[in-house]
Amino acid sequence: MKMKLLDYALLCALSGMAPAVYAQAAQAPAIARGSATDAVEPACDAAGCNGQEGMLFRINSRGKRETVVPQAASGSAALAPDRRVSVEAEKPGNEAAMPLQPGQAVAIGKWSLQLPNGGVIWATEDPNLGKPSFSLSAPSLVPFDGSRITKPVQFYAFNNYSAFIQRAEVRVFRASDTDLVDPVATVALPVAASTTLEWDGGLPSGYRPKVGDELVYIARAYGADGSVDETYPSRLQLVRPEEAERGTQMLRNAVERSKGAAFSTDDAQLQSLVDQSFGRDSLRQQNIPIYGSRIRIQGRNLPEQASVRINGQMQPVDMESKLVAEYLVPVGQHRFDIDISAGTHGMTVRDQLDIDVTGRYMFAVALADFTLSGNSVSGSLEPLGQDDRYEKDLVVDGRLAFYLKGKVKGKYLVTAQADTQEREVNEMFRGFWDADPQDVFRRLDPDQYYPVYGDDSTTYRDVDTQGRLYVRVDWDKSQALWGNFNTGFTGTEYSQYSRSLYGGALNWRSRATNPWGDARSEVRAFGSEAQTAPGHSEFLGTGGSLYYLRHNDILPGSEKVAIEIRDATTGRVEKRIDLQPGADYQVDNFQGRLILSDALSIVTRDGLPRLSRDTPLDGYTQVLLVDYEYLPTGFNPDEVTAGVRAKHWFGDHVGVGATYVDENRAGDDYTLASADLTLQAGRGTYVKVERARTESTSAPVFYSENGGLTFAELNSGLGARRQGDATSV
Repeated sequence: MKMKLLDYALLCALSGMAPAVYAQAAQAPAIARGSATDAVEPACDAAGCNGQEGMLFRINSRGKRETVVPQAASGSAALAPDRRVSVEAEKPGNEAAMPLQPGQAVAIGKWSLQLPNGGVIWATEDPNLGKPSFSLSAPSLVPFDGSRITKPVQFYAFNNYSAFIQRAEVRVFRASDTDLVDPVATVALPVAASTTLEWDGGLPSGYRPKVGDELVYIARAYGADGSVDETYPSRLQLVRPEEAERGTQMLRNAVERSKGAAFSTDDAQLQSLVDQSFGRDSLRQQNIPIYGSRIRIQGRNLPEQASVRINGQMQPVDMESKLVAEYLVPVGQHRFDIDISAGTHGMTVRDQLDIDVTGRYMFAVALADFTLSGNSVSGSLEPLGQDDRYEKDLVVDGRLAFYLKGKVKGKYLVTAQADTQEREVNEMFRGFWDADPQDVFRRLDPDQYYPVYGDDSTTYRDVDTQGRLYVRVDWDKSQALWGNFNTGFTGTEYSQYSRSLYGGALNWRSRATNPWGDARSEVRAFGSEAQTAPGHSEFLGTGGSLYYLRHNDILPGSEKVAIEIRDATTGRVEKRIDLQPGADYQVDNFQGRLILSDALSIVTRDGLPRLSRDTPLDGYTQVLLVDYEYLPTGFNPDEVTAGVRAKHWFGDHVGVGATYVDENRAGDDYTLASADLTLQAGRGTYVKVERARTESTSAPVFYSENGGLTFAELNSGLGARRQGDATSV
């Protein structure tokens, strides 16, 4: 496959690499471009190549064509006369005697495609896999005449890791089947990055829905090792055919207004489904192992109203004639067929990109800065008495820093950073392991910073650390880290421990899973010299949006804000909603003030299974929970906080977990020990027993033991679920 060497060299430079340009003397297969006729082989000589479309590439040389420096010479001064670039040709296979044809080169891999109208499509490789995403969409209104669904239901699916999926399916359930146990329909879903599917609407004979009833649907994907991924459920409503037709016409009008073009009813519906799915992630659980690299295919200046297909699958093009598609692919060679047609000028392009994913990547940058200065002080020295640097005749300051990101075997991604900061050389590594409690998970505050970008750039912080060192190793679903982290001890009722700290952390989980999607084995451990103290505040909804935390001087980025909807009678949590900074709330860290974007009412009746109102404040109670880190007065940062959480499934039905945390708070020590047992009979049917023990050494001495039982029963006929809690203290 032919490629312009200049384009290839430019792509290599932009990607931060400087590999040699490999080429081999062999006839390249013709590429269909424009029409269906076969392309004519280019004519090549020592100066370049010319094809049917004109010049392919030209070699311009202003230096000597023969080497003038002896081969035994070394050193920059000796090699200076030969200031030129050589392109080495690689002989294919064992054909060592095959003569090389001047000017002809076949590049390994093809990463860009030039379009006749001046547009371009190109691919880049990112060693950071990113986040797997899977989404499924369908029309919200389904025509139903009282006995059957009168029109097939169209689904549109999008994912970015189809290379790792063996098979997929769409499952449809009754809305009352809250645990999604008994599907009323299962339809095979083609495995592709983007695909459409039609369900004929067939329902089992024993199920007789009514107009107004709802169905829910999910997508399930299966990996080669039997692991399962699943999306969040979405809803379909059964309505009368005339009502569904009115909804379709309204959808068509909305799509035509937003796109500024005419659409048929079916095309408008498909466009709406694409807009709902593309770029959105609906994965509820993700267990299929992903490894390799992320390939991003982008396009600019595409023909107007052009349709683009990649590997036969339609890809959306935005209003600015731009295209972007991402694929998570394993190590190896991958071909992406590009098909562009139906442009305003009738242009048709059929070509391909050939991507060679090696699984090897290394990028590193280092900085060494030293300053030598001399001091000469005379006269009054009192103003300089606080700085002992002026007592020295010679001062040597220095700074060492580096950043590294590399990938090994296409599986292990290593990210590291160190920065000694500028200081005297003899104190450069003093306190290297200490942390500076300035921020955790730093965010840009728009009130303090006003970034202006002239393009669509984004800011991304690859490391989060309060100290001078950061090291992170990611593989499979596991991670080892030295830097900022969240403890993340959740999933239990009585032994949750969530803090943002600086230190070492390990999060390991086995690749094997049980039928319910949980890892067979999982271990989380951490250790830290905590530089801050944990804070927790709970507020009942007041109908307002302003709340003051118990403490001020909050560590920026450490807060975790959520709303819990609780049953006022039993105290059981019906729902928990995690809030996002900026979109849902703003916090003044210095004053400890929290402002919600919307007012929080005292009660809510959403999901309340009662039609009548018993009291003026009848409903579920809304509680605002805020966890954060703060720096108290007289805090001793030399104490160590450590913890471990482990869980293992013995077979498919018995899970045993244990948690232990030892937190030293400079005279206010805290210890948590707990164990939990889970008996899982099936999806949605389980019994969970927990026992926790907490102990604090603060005066007065506090000691408590908690035991609890959480249970759920499933009625397979109605899909109803009951939960309850019993606690002894």
